Amino acid sequence: MLRNFIWLMVTGLSFSGFAKDRIPREPSNDMSMLPELPTQIMDDPDALTYYLSLRPRFGTLDWSDQAWKWDDSSSRTGVKLKYTVIEDVRLVAHGDARPTVKSDYEFGSRRKAYVGLAGHWGQLTYGRQNAAQYNLIAEPVDIFNRLASPLAYDIISPARVNSMVSYQLQSGDWNWQIDKRTHNQPWHTRNHYLGFGGRYHWQNMYFAAAYYQEDFELDTQQVIGLSLSQQVTEKLYWATSFQHTRFNQNAGFTADVAMSYQLTSEHKLKFGVSQFEPDSDRHRKQQLVNTTFEWFQTDKLKWFVEWQLIRQKSATAHQVFMGFRFDFEIKHYRRNTL
Repeated sequence: MLRNFIWLMVTGLSFSGFAKDRIPREPSNDMSMLPELPTQIMDDPDALTYYLSLRPRFGTLDWSDQAWKWDDSSSRTGVKLKYTVIEDVRLVAHGDARPTVKSDYEFGSRRKAYVGLAGHWGQLTYGRQNAAQYNLIAEPVDIFNRLASPLAYDIISPARVNSMVSYQLQSGDWNWQIDKRTHNQPWHTRNHYLGFGGRYHWQNMYFAAAYYQEDFELDTQQVIGLSLSQQVTEKLYWATSFQHTRFNQNAGFTADVAMSYQLTSEHKLKFGVSQFEPDSDRHRKQQLVNTTFEWFQTDKLKWFVEWQLIRQKSATAHQVFMGFRFDFEIKHYRRNTL
């Protein structure tokens, strides 16, 4: 364990270059997952972007068993395309995959694959992409270095959906999104899917609400979500989200609160609490507490140390992880745009 930790720190110290202030505002957990609004897409020049984000970590899933190992907090690589077809109509495409770090960087699951058109009239896309339930409800609290942070939003509601048609529109201080998918083939795990929601921006606060319904062969799942986030000051950010679900006559909910405070131009402290009750089964209830310290060595390299408590009715787990996130991006701009 000590040898692995020393290697991790020496590798990080070998990077050079310091910026005056390299800490971004929250949320900043995933540059490739944050939704780009149609107006943002139209304002940017035509470009082909390749990005790589490496996010290995080392630690234990339970302090009691002392099983320290290498893991991954959702490394990814992908390509984005923005290309003007005619005036006020731009082709957009995004492919994103997860190289599994713990399996010798073999290509793992496909995270995103969609194509569509965008303009000041909105954005219409088809493929595997973020659901409204994630963009509007879960994304504000997704600030930690984990696959699902603070807790299980991709269990109680979908983060990304396959073969989905999505329409997004920005109108003044309002952002809207509606998703639809229809499948009749029995081999699809998820069948008829409908989701929609909106977010309102007022001063430095965001209010959002979303709903989704998914019809299976015998049952229907429904989720209603609410979120509130605020950049209180240049240093302090906080967000909360609530989702209520009903499936197979069982009701459940998840409630999350996350906040971050910028200690210096290079250091940040994060704190999160969560209550997860997916259904009436008390044994599946969980309470979670997360504390994370981050060091931004450069604008592309971030180190973190994390402690997380997961409490269930039958057991309590203490998780400790240390790791880093390194982001790399190359953009190729189109010389002549319309």
